[in-house]
Amino acid sequence: DGEQVFDAYLKIGRDGMVTIAVPQAETGQGAWTGLAQIAADELGAAWEQMAIEPAPPGDTYNNALFGTRLTAESSSIRAFHAPIARAAGDARGMLVRAAAARWAIDADECGVGGGFVRHGGKMLSFADLAEDAGRLR
Repeated sequence: DGEQVFDAYLKIGRDGMVTIAVPQAETGQGAWTGLAQIAADELGAAWEQMAIEPAPPGDTYNNALFGTRLTAESSSIRAFHAPIARAAGDARGMLVRAAAARWAIDADECGVGGGFVRHGGKMLSFADLAEDAGRLR
């Protein structure tokens, strides 16, 4: 409740918090931070908006390099960069489309950064757009 799921890896709350599900254990090498940075950069979120949660059980979160859920051999970034970046990019696209629909403009005219979609002097936060964007699947 209070969160819009965009993908198995990413959800945005009504408060604007972007949470990514990370299936790898954090063993002090910064995998969680690195994956959150990848998501924030691709999404256009402010770093302060980012949160991590352990991914729930399920084959969706298997490490592609090993075919099972395993944290080993410095594989966290290599195995999960693509799916997390794709989830963030898809969510960014949906947020932009939702903002463009509200403003009755073309989505290509919008920019994203710092947790906002912008057009000219107008801006809408991810929190304001999450529910509408989540319906654009």
